[in-house]
Amino acid sequence: MRRAARELRLLARDPLLLGLVVVIMAALLVFVLYPIVLVLRQSLVTPDGVGLDNYALLAERRLYRNALRNSVGVAALVGALSVVTGYVVAFTLARTDVPLKRVLHNLTTECQDVAIIYIEETLAAGLSAEIDRFKNSVRPAIILIPGREGSTGKGLTALHEAVKRAIGTDIL
Repeated sequence: MRRAARELRLLARDPLLLGLVVVIMAALLVFVLYPIVLVLRQSLVTPDGVGLDNYALLAERRLYRNALRNSVGVAALVGALSVVTGYVVAFTLARTDVPLKRVLHNLTTECQDVAIIYIEETLAAGLSAEIDRFKNSVRPAIILIPGREGSTGKGLTALHEAVKRAIGTDIL
């Protein structure tokens, strides 16, 4: 409790940080909590007014039960796989010496004049976590190019995603 009070006092001393925290909390409320409240509120609306009839239908109809069970199952599986994959990737990058990891790190952090890095698609497969760190950065732009064996399609997919993020639609 004392630690929280001390952190709040530190936060109050720095108006920029306080403003940033307020903006982040407001964004969480608007983009996360508000939609959840709307969905929950709408789930209580029935033709007769307000009630739990929609939840009774969920319990009665096999189609709805299967949809709920499948949704929860997929969510649990995706969550578990994401945690395991994230742990393996983080551990590998932090504790092992993956080939070319250091080169990419040096190019992206120590050479401020580098604006574009071209990486062969097959090499990029082993560096996906490092490349993803710079996906939303202006500099450096990491471009995947086909190798001698031909294209794997990852470069073209990355280009489509970048164009879609930049202008809001895929024009390629």
